[in-house]
Amino acid sequence: MLYSVRQLIRDTRTMLCLNAHEHPLFEAHDLVTLTVDQLIAAQIETAARKVVEEAPADLLAPGVPLRAPLSWSGDHRRRIAVMPLPDDCLRLLYIRLSGWHRPATIITDADAAYARLSSPFAGVSGNADRPVAAVTMRPTGRVVELYSSCGDAPVYVEAAQYVPVPRIRDGHLSLPERLYDDVIRRIADQLRSWNLGVSSGLGV
Repeated sequence: MLYSVRQLIRDTRTMLCLNAHEHPLFEAHDLVTLTVDQLIAAQIETAARKVVEEAPADLLAPGVPLRAPLSWSGDHRRRIAVMPLPDDCLRLLYIRLSGWHRPATIITDADAAYARLSSPFAGVSGNADRPVAAVTMRPTGRVVELYSSCGDAPVYVEAAQYVPVPRIRDGHLSLPERLYDDVIRRIADQLRSWNLGVSSGLGV
């Protein structure tokens, strides 16, 4: 859902109990005089990114549809499908290949389970009944490795979704609707943590 920066600023002010016309947070002799609105606006993308990174996957749905060609790695016994991820991908939300009986469990190469994916035993490394999608970095960029896949049969992506990095474009931020209040709280908490005269129930 699209939210205007103006709305985000207004709702953050409401949470901070500030009125619509506040004085600058710094004295006029400072090289840069920042208003509350400027400070809020500067924190929007960072706060939104952190909230999206930490949110449960069910609060992020639906994501952006993902389509990309598959390549293959592995040996003749077990071939691994590899799909590149878009540059703006923050979180892979859902992926299912043809031939799988369910969507994949999504992990990253930082998870302990990633080391087990190199096991020659299908029940450990992933199979059609318990597929695993591992987000990792390769020299070509970020990819998702799909365990396991049979390269001898036609295999394609039945469905995949991802959540892009939240960016302000044309004065608006795209954000899952159920995360809006969390982003407002995150921005407000950041301003309070700076001890710049902003506190619950108090103006500047």
